[in-house]
Amino acid sequence: MTTSIVIFVVSAALIAGALWGIYGSLTKKTEGFLVALAGGALLVSALLELINPALENNSVYITLAVVFIGATTFTALDYLVKKKWGNNSGGGLLAAITLDGIPENLALGVALIGAGPLSVAALSGSILLSNLPEAAGGAKEMAENHSKKKVLLLWIATAAILAMAALVGHFLLSDV
Repeated sequence: MTTSIVIFVVSAALIAGALWGIYGSLTKKTEGFLVALAGGALLVSALLELINPALENNSVYITLAVVFIGATTFTALDYLVKKKWGNNSGGGLLAAITLDGIPENLALGVALIGAGPLSVAALSGSILLSNLPEAAGGAKEMAENHSKKKVLLLWIATAAILAMAALVGHFLLSDV
């Protein structure tokens, strides 16, 4: 039950952010503050909830190598997305959020398996905080060139894909 609630809330943040970006006002200062806050929260959660447990089960070198491979892969994919859609494209941001969100939500699903309430709150809270401004900024840019309905449906589909990734992580990656 907790798993379903957490996944729903984290995914709903994408839809709420999209609604905020499409219909609300979003100043650059507010967006920047929220993105910085979310980035810091994600960094702390990744260290405490993912890297620290990995260090307990593996050597420092293996953990660093895997983190480096993941960071390199993400950077390369992010570069390709920006090259294809540009830096200021809402579609590019949507693609980047999806590429970023799938492993993030897989990790959330895995973390929900044996995590305590504080760990769940920290990880899901940081993902929720990052989803809101990312979706708001992307939806705002996309709504400049597409219908509001189409943009909202794209963000709902993205939320559904990321929710499925969290469920896959929870139910199929329990031994990871």
